[in-house]
Amino acid sequence: MALTLAVLQQGLTRPRDVHREPRYARRNHTLGVSQGVAAFERGAWSRPEAVLGELFDGSNVLPHVCLNTRLVLPGGSVRVPDGYVREVALAIQVHSRT
Repeated sequence: MALTLAVLQQGLTRPRDVHREPRYARRNHTLGVSQGVAAFERGAWSRPEAVLGELFDGSNVLPHVCLNTRLVLPGGSVRVPDGYVREVALAIQVHSRT
């Protein structure tokens, strides 16, 4: 999953191409690839960000979290937090290497 997210985030391939690839190979151990594409399509750029999205989406209490959404602050500067909860204007950073 992490490798799939990395190659997609770096622009080395496209989600539609990765979706197509298992059709031409044995399906052994391809679940992580499918999960990586699905997480990328939801906005995740790394495995920890995908887990963050899963935690929010799987909760009956927490609101929806947008992953890697572009925020323009007053004054024009741009930030792209790992997660953003619109209802409460909460930006979340996940330390992906930790």
